[in-house]
Amino acid sequence: MKAALALPVALVLGIVADLSAGVLRRRGTPGWWRGVTDRWTDVRRLVRSPRARPAPIEAVGTAAALTGAGFAAGAALGVVPGTLALAYPALALAVIGAHLAVPIRRGGERAAATARLQAVLAEPAFAVAVAALALRWRALDLEAIRGTQTVLGPGIALGPALVAVGLVLAAVVALSMGSLRVPQEPPAVARRAGSSLLAALARWAAAGATAMLVAVMVAGHRLDPSAGVVGFAAAAVIAAILFGAGGGAVRMLSVGRPWIVVGAALLVGVTAVALVVTA
Repeated sequence: MKAALALPVALVLGIVADLSAGVLRRRGTPGWWRGVTDRWTDVRRLVRSPRARPAPIEAVGTAAALTGAGFAAGAALGVVPGTLALAYPALALAVIGAHLAVPIRRGGERAAATARLQAVLAEPAFAVAVAALALRWRALDLEAIRGTQTVLGPGIALGPALVAVGLVLAAVVALSMGSLRVPQEPPAVARRAGSSLLAALARWAAAGATAMLVAVMVAGHRLDPSAGVVGFAAAAVIAAILFGAGGGAVRMLSVGRPWIVVGAALLVGVTAVALVVTA
């Protein structure tokens, strides 16, 4: 029963991330919520018209994204056995599926190519940041990480101070680079109702699972009322907000100079590794 909660939780957090990105992307103008609310219109159009159906590759991509995100989210929540050695590939599957789910029609080719290039560039920095999070606990087993924080408290509140700083830096890099790994909302010209709906589901799943994985490593949790569920829920929501807003900010900064921004993130990630290892 608990395992069935993992994917819905990831989707909800993905929606939060999408709304956060929308606020930044459309600041000063109405409609920042449309990335979420327009999906209801897609559902109605999909029901009414067979022409609105997605392409098979988009359906396969969405299925892959939901599967990978479900495993990663389940591992983060502790409802399925998991280590980072399994959760990381699951997240990679979710990201690849999310890119496959993006419809590429009538002008969307350039946007899709840019999104995939950003994902490739962001991967090393994301991997280093996740490694820093794991090195903080000297463990790959997510159950061990959750257990330690259940007893001692959330990682961001534990000393030494430099280690806590390294943990925060690693979390920020993982969330911002994790956002670059996930494609943005497709351009309006490339949308079809079914395609748009599936692309949104895949994007939300990958985003939410990433936020959950980072949250569990900075404010661990066991899925029972006595183990700080509220604290973990708050950490997961904050992670989703940072995922959306941070990723949006990084995209703005990286226009025309992606290597510089990603290189800076990689440097911050390496610094986080040094702090959690040597402090």
